[in-house]
Amino acid sequence: MSRTLGLLALSLCAAVSLGGCKKKGGEESNVGPGPGPSCPPGQTWNGQMCVAGTPPPPTAPNTTPPPPPPVPTGTTGPSATPLDAQSAAVAGQALDVLAKQNAPGAKAVGGSMLAGKFQQGQTLETTFTAQPGRCYTIVGAGLPNVQNLDLQLVAQSPLPGFGSPVLATDQTAAPNAVVAPHPNCWKWAAPMAAPLKVVMIVSAGSGIAAAQVYEK
Repeated sequence: MSRTLGLLALSLCAAVSLGGCKKKGGEESNVGPGPGPSCPPGQTWNGQMCVAGTPPPPTAPNTTPPPPPPVPTGTTGPSATPLDAQSAAVAGQALDVLAKQNAPGAKAVGGSMLAGKFQQGQTLETTFTAQPGRCYTIVGAGLPNVQNLDLQLVAQSPLPGFGSPVLATDQTAAPNAVVAPHPNCWKWAAPMAAPLKVVMIVSAGSGIAAAQVYEK
């Protein structure tokens, strides 16, 4: 009689699709759904039925390195009005004071002085010849109403597809600017002389500004 009742209980449990049946004695059945059936070649089990196709291959991680950052190039813009010799001499006095502080012992490179009357965003440029083994500092001074003066040392010869790369620049936001101040200086390490370009920009404010290259 007990055996007959046990078989009847198991038959009822098998007839119910839900997994909530209990065995005799109150113990729950832990029989769960088995793995999916084998599918014919060219088909895969999607959890409910065999479907045509094969599982997509795993996606390979992206190992392509990011592109290099762009090379900074010299700033170009509308030109400022160059100063005459007398007005430039007044601006040169301010340069002399800054040069004693930021390039002690260095000498001004002849023909490298820049001086002009600027509106915001205007630039002036000059070139000089860098000598092997020599060290350079560029000093710039903005007179009243110039709020930020920027200086760039730029390669004279442009690189194909890149323009003229910036070799050095000032690190301040102020009316005065210095590239490679004391105790540092910018050394030309190439074995031969080469022309370089100095670009002066008044990026904020307006007024008279001047710059000079010093060498030691």
